[in-house]
Amino acid sequence: MAKLRKLINGQNISFDTHQAGDGQGVHWKNVHLEKTVHNKQGKVRFPLLSEERPSNVGMNEKDFRKISREVKKELRKNSNLVNDLVDAVLMQLDRFSEGEATLIDAQTAARKLAGYFDLDERIISSLPSRYKDMQLERLSTLHRNPARSGFIEIEQSSENVVIRKASNSVILKHLEKNQ
Repeated sequence: MAKLRKLINGQNISFDTHQAGDGQGVHWKNVHLEKTVHNKQGKVRFPLLSEERPSNVGMNEKDFRKISREVKKELRKNSNLVNDLVDAVLMQLDRFSEGEATLIDAQTAARKLAGYFDLDERIISSLPSRYKDMQLERLSTLHRNPARSGFIEIEQSSENVVIRKASNSVILKHLEKNQ
């Protein structure tokens, strides 16, 4: 999300389904981009797949339109920012759907973004190759082990999850990747 800083400016951007801790399976088709505005105390939501319309919580309609215009303006000025937003959306679709999202879902989300923010339709035509590149075969994360000195590696794939003590080479790979 660091690449989306231009859209943030005193605000947070997140992707959410509003299901934290409800014990149900993730309703990933309800994922939306949520922009929290700190100085105005409110949230703007842009659904990516559901039939809902953009909405706001805790702000008046004037501020809602102003925030939407600000996002449109930033995205029109910076095509790299549009690409970063599309990549972030693709990653979040993959994350929330646990690999179930299809290219059609990605195109639906891109069309909705294009409609919300008056974006060029070319973002949709670029999706097939970008989405294919987003498919994860495995994900490896590194975690500090507070009980002992050292790190634990958690490696996830569609087949299994492996938790093990991280080797020095794994630690170095993660450090290099994050620099």
